[in-house]
Amino acid sequence: MKCIITGSKLKIYGLTQNTETNEYMMVFQYANSGNLYKFLKTNFRDLNWQAKLKLLLDFQRIYEKFMLQTIFMQIFT
Repeated sequence: MKCIITGSKLKIYGLTQNTETNEYMMVFQYANSGNLYKFLKTNFRDLNWQAKLKLLLDFQRIYEKFMLQTIFMQIFT
């Protein structure tokens, strides 16, 4: 799965879980501009609506895949 931000592709490798806090985290390709939060905080106004919508739809797909994986794990464990 890939996120496309203003023409450049940022690969999303998947999800991981912190075993101490049980919080989930997304694993992205290394970006020299920092993390996604920092990027969006700095560049959100510069992104066009098409890029914002694409990013949102990519996150939706990640969430759906994660939910399916969680359901399968609950069924088969």
